[in-house]
Amino acid sequence: MQTQLKDDLEICDWFSLQFDESTDISDTAQLAVMVRMVFSDFTIKEELLKVLPMKGRTKGEDIYNLFKSYATSISMPLHKLSAITTDGAPAMMGCTNGFIALCKKDESFPKFMSYHCIIHQEALCIKVLSFQHVMNVVIKIINSIRAKPLQHRLFKALLEDIDDKQSDLILHAEVRWLSKGKVLARFLSLLEEIKEFLKSTNQNFEQLEDSSWLMDLAFLADITDKLNILNLELQGKDKHVAQMIGSVKSFKAKLILWMSHMKTKSLVHFPSMKKMVCDSDFNPSPFVIHIQTLLEQFEKRFQHFTIIEPVVAFLVNPFTSQIEVTDMATSIASLIQVRTEEVELEILDLQNDIVLKSCATDEKFWNLVDQKKFPALKNVAYKIKSYFGSTYLCEVLFSTMNFIKSKYRSRLTDAHLDDCLRTGISSYLPNYEKWAEEMQCQKSH
Repeated sequence: MQTQLKDDLEICDWFSLQFDESTDISDTAQLAVMVRMVFSDFTIKEELLKVLPMKGRTKGEDIYNLFKSYATSISMPLHKLSAITTDGAPAMMGCTNGFIALCKKDESFPKFMSYHCIIHQEALCIKVLSFQHVMNVVIKIINSIRAKPLQHRLFKALLEDIDDKQSDLILHAEVRWLSKGKVLARFLSLLEEIKEFLKSTNQNFEQLEDSSWLMDLAFLADITDKLNILNLELQGKDKHVAQMIGSVKSFKAKLILWMSHMKTKSLVHFPSMKKMVCDSDFNPSPFVIHIQTLLEQFEKRFQHFTIIEPVVAFLVNPFTSQIEVTDMATSIASLIQVRTEEVELEILDLQNDIVLKSCATDEKFWNLVDQKKFPALKNVAYKIKSYFGSTYLCEVLFSTMNFIKSKYRSRLTDAHLDDCLRTGISSYLPNYEKWAEEMQCQKSH
């Protein structure tokens, strides 16, 4: 399987890498490296390149030395590297001694794009909405019910008696992307049952009767639910960076829409708040400020993707008339290191090609583009196609790793762990015929 991967690295046009690090059950730091390759027919493959164990420190220099040593050992064609996606940790993104900075100083690496995982950045955006006065109370109530076995059994019995569709409360886990939204949604759906149960056990939480606090709870539940929807859109395998950029851009437009509705006290997009308000009035100003803060955070982040957005949009629809040819040519030329004037001519030739224009909606449009006539445009199309947008595959890999190397198999060696993970998630099939040929025939006596 590793031989097949190495062969694909040799024949692909471009590839990008994603890096993430996690600690296994035996306290060994495992550096996961995933690769996305694009081939001449515009097909892609996303595979595990290697899981590299780190026995000592995990600084940027350590990561760089480890990866460089591995890349040299397999003769990796680094000149085809188009981009590197990381989890945004200082060891990865540090300006001076971070892994990315050291790679860019190394002449054996080409000029490549580097950026922080879109999903990680989306998850960080909500951190600006602290709402600790809400979350602290919610978590305290949930823990008071679920921490004690007797309390927990009585609460579940109450839900069964009233035939509630929800069978229990959900515990909050800060590290899980979707946890906060799910916890708040379940808490709100069981709010009346929670009040009844707390009253029966003589537990008093004044916030549950405070209309202002309840509105904050409803707002946080609504906004985290919307962020969870975006998060799920960004997850998945074989995601094109254009889809991810489009999802983020769409969400920013929605934030502006929601803010305009909130200013007029319209809660059509905030169902939990609408239920909480009923006939009473509320002050929308604090919530408008929160949405504005979230929008500013989205504008602040994703800067690397803003740079390539015009190029991505052009490659998705090259026949748009709303582009400045020279500006677009300059952006494309900087990505593939060619002369701007050459790209300008190719753009004009492409936009005025009647045959290609008739095939603009074809999913395999760039397969129809002549490599000899449009070398620069086709090359940048290959390169953008190879970009990872997130470290989602690394996160999936770590979930698999925690299942394979558990407390029951904690002595699994690093080499065996890599083999198990590769077998578990790879799309390659073992070459059984080759294995059979290499086996020595044992004659019976």
